[in-house]
Amino acid sequence: MLMIETTEGYDSLLSVVIWIAFSLAFLFKRREKVVLKKGHTYYFPLIEKELLNHDTRRFRFALPSSDHVLGLPVGQHIILSAEVNGKVVQRPYTPISTDIEKGYFELVIKIYYPNTHPEYPEGGKLTHYLDNMRIGDIIAVSGPFGKITYVRRNRFHLKRGVYAGNYRRVNDEVIVTKKVGMIAGGSGITPMFQLIKHVLSDPSDDTELWLLFANQSKLDVVFMKELNLFSAKYTRFHVWYTVDTVEDSTVWEYDVGLVTPEVCQAHLPPPEDSVILLCGPPVMIDSACLPYLKQLGYDSSRIFTF
Repeated sequence: MLMIETTEGYDSLLSVVIWIAFSLAFLFKRREKVVLKKGHTYYFPLIEKELLNHDTRRFRFALPSSDHVLGLPVGQHIILSAEVNGKVVQRPYTPISTDIEKGYFELVIKIYYPNTHPEYPEGGKLTHYLDNMRIGDIIAVSGPFGKITYVRRNRFHLKRGVYAGNYRRVNDEVIVTKKVGMIAGGSGITPMFQLIKHVLSDPSDDTELWLLFANQSKLDVVFMKELNLFSAKYTRFHVWYTVDTVEDSTVWEYDVGLVTPEVCQAHLPPPEDSVILLCGPPVMIDSACLPYLKQLGYDSSRIFTF
């Protein structure tokens, strides 16, 4: 049986009790400020809407308070849901915001208008719904989802399952790397942009990042200003662009044409110990990126698609 015989001992015990109570209260409060919980659906109002180019918008949705964070692990995504013509439509999206930003989260979404894309002759059902949202309108969100998580500096956690190039991971795994290469096509930039912001915002994270960003034209390139500012400010971030076509009047100092093995070799980290992340149109990923990366000697167990 514990006997407390001195005031000093009593004070010490009391201090421990107070410290434990304070810690529990802090942790509980911290949990309260994180919104997302798997298996639940949440509803958020639209508070800002901005046209970034001819077919891409930025949407900002409010969280319950200015102290809340969405609570989405870096590398994972959410599902947006809405009723369109009497049917529930759901699509996955990766916010460009991170939990450093409190009180809101942001999505950048390409709008598929009718008769502008061969796969969507009637336009994208959910993107059309989002495009027509007004300030104050509500969207349903669930999550988090995804097999890839950037857990902390230099470390990715990967869930078991099938990955790029039909590589099968039989167990959950943590991969450590200081070299991350990214190939993004069009709106596939969003998970890359989230990761870039997260890594560069942490001075203790020495992960070096390479981004190869492919688009149809210069007008389609979103975040170019922000990415170039990152590149100028941080020596551990490298960015390069390639576009399918350039108009005669356009000033363009990067590549013109499709992603090629030569472009990959010039603007990605060397294969040894690197991780490569891919996000973009399936034809670009399956017919170009994966074969080229294999040709260049990259380890298929360290290539991941969002």
